[in-house]
Amino acid sequence: MSFKTIKKESTLEVIVQKIKGQIKKGILKPRERLPSEREIAFLLGVSRASVREAIKALSFSGYLEVIQGKGTYVLDTATKYDEIIKYFSEFSNYSLDYLIEARIMFEGDFARLAALNASQEEIDMIEKIFNEIACSKDLNVFL
Repeated sequence: MSFKTIKKESTLEVIVQKIKGQIKKGILKPRERLPSEREIAFLLGVSRASVREAIKALSFSGYLEVIQGKGTYVLDTATKYDEIIKYFSEFSNYSLDYLIEARIMFEGDFARLAALNASQEEIDMIEKIFNEIACSKDLNVFL
């Protein structure tokens, strides 16, 4: 007889998947404000602390932006993020968890070093590229 392990999902994972699902289905649109943490917690029947952690994870992952005192908003890049993950998963053996862990470890130091060593010309170029990415409608341009 053979049994497969049942994967237990944490409350955090379920909340993240619910919010991402709303974004993927177009129910939550780019630049749209999410309901308050309290409202989401009530609707999902979970604690506000769990909702707060899910929002932090989604903002770190590029889906949401939290603006202190104003609310949490869906980023324009939220729908593109899933396309990027799919694109990278097609030629990589690494899971999203490993990629995010590597990003956490390196990204802050890379940004600090870049800021310390950048010339004005390089800063201008970064700003130009950032604006092109932010305005792109095409996945290849975005990447």
